[in-house]
Amino acid sequence: MAKFNQGDWVEISEYARSWHYWRRSRDVMIGKPCEVISAQESKTQTGVTYLRVKYGKHEAWIIDSYCIKV
Repeated sequence: MAKFNQGDWVEISEYARSWHYWRRSRDVMIGKPCEVISAQESKTQTGVTYLRVKYGKHEAWIIDSYCIKV
């Protein structure tokens, strides 16, 4: 799996819709180039990184496994 850092650009996969924390209001971000503004390792799940991503005026937290580095 790719390692993500602040300043990287990612594309959010359509599978993000299946994540129970994802909101429909963020669907505009799916498939678009989003900038990683923060990355944090999970304190409870080994190998999981949470990414704070931004697309235009939209921001959201997403699990790294739903992102593709672009």
